[in-house]
Amino acid sequence: TYGQIAGNGTWVGVVASPYIVNEPLNQLLVTGCNIQVTLVGSGGNVISGCSSFCSINDMYTGGVFRSPGNKCAGIGCCQQQVSIGRPSYRVELTNLDKDREFSGRVPEAVRIAELGWFDGLAADLLNVSLADTSRRNPVPVVLDWAVASTGLDVTLNAGLNKQAANNWSCPTAASGRKSACISSNSFCRNIADNYRSGYVCRCDKGYDGNPYVAGGCQDINECERA
Repeated sequence: TYGQIAGNGTWVGVVASPYIVNEPLNQLLVTGCNIQVTLVGSGGNVISGCSSFCSINDMYTGGVFRSPGNKCAGIGCCQQQVSIGRPSYRVELTNLDKDREFSGRVPEAVRIAELGWFDGLAADLLNVSLADTSRRNPVPVVLDWAVASTGLDVTLNAGLNKQAANNWSCPTAASGRKSACISSNSFCRNIADNYRSGYVCRCDKGYDGNPYVAGGCQDINECERA
């Protein structure tokens, strides 16, 4: 029905906790004609969304199904940053054209994907003749996690239970635990949000690499990256 939710489902990346969608490195990608897609949280809260249009010529002699250069710019495809990382999302699709005049002219699909992934496959993903093949393409997603992760219930009680708090906070000498940040030039950062409670390791400023292995953080030349 025009203007009402026409379909809904669930996007699930990795079922096992503590993995969640990384916010700055992923985006919602929608292909299709005159549809709006909304990502919704467990409480019915709107998290993100975008609308994909197929423009109708004023004289009704044709339609426009792609943005110039196969860009995902709102014509045949739209994209939006995922503002809140979750392990899963409810997906709601709304029809924006009461006549569904251009339904099927662009493959309808909803994806959460790593930034930049769409750019190299845009021609295929927007080609209706390749819809069956393109829908089977694996979609890369960047996930976040935390060391010594525990559930939200432990996070809420951490102030009352010192032992529970040590399960997810950065190790200290008093805790007797060894940090996973074993590379020199690395540091530990606490993580406590709705879906993760633990810590992650990061390389010091001016270094890049893997802080979880010995010698993993290597000195970089910031001038070359400028």
